[in-house]
Amino acid sequence: MEVVNNSEVTKELLKTLLEKPDDQSTFEITSLMLSYTPGAFKNYEVISDYVYHLSDDTFDRLKTYFYETKNFDVPSFQNLRGKIDEGLSDDKVYVLDKFERHVKLACSQREFILANVRTANNIVDDIALKSDKTYKELSDTKTKIYSEFIAILGIFTAISFALMGSIQTFGTVFSKVDNPSSALWGLL
Repeated sequence: MEVVNNSEVTKELLKTLLEKPDDQSTFEITSLMLSYTPGAFKNYEVISDYVYHLSDDTFDRLKTYFYETKNFDVPSFQNLRGKIDEGLSDDKVYVLDKFERHVKLACSQREFILANVRTANNIVDDIALKSDKTYKELSDTKTKIYSEFIAILGIFTAISFALMGSIQTFGTVFSKVDNPSSALWGLL
């Protein structure tokens, strides 16, 4: 007799439900294996891992499959269960109930996690936009400060040259006070 790994039974049931959603005989066999494999329906970490790693399309199919209860034309967990529950003992029905609750909980958790990730991404995007805007404003302010500094430096340079020129002229005037000439009077 082959020993069955309860994680593999859990994964196999989920895979069967996604690949053959309306195949009653495969569902019956797999769900009975789930019922008879100790702890397989309690294998919440396996169910969660399986649900969390589904593609978005497959995840949507799984959600529809487990949450659809009114439309009997669409394959759903409830519809298949309705066909086989009558022949099952209470403990087997309990196992399927627990399995269904675990899958729905994993679906809800995945949606909650993804919603938080989307919210975090939006916050990060807002922060990135604000930081880009702040960087541009700081860059513009820095450019304006450099321009103003260069203008002020130019003004002081012009004043310095003007003052140096007049000081030199005054120096020339006062150096020739003791010996006035007509050239000196031409400067004045």
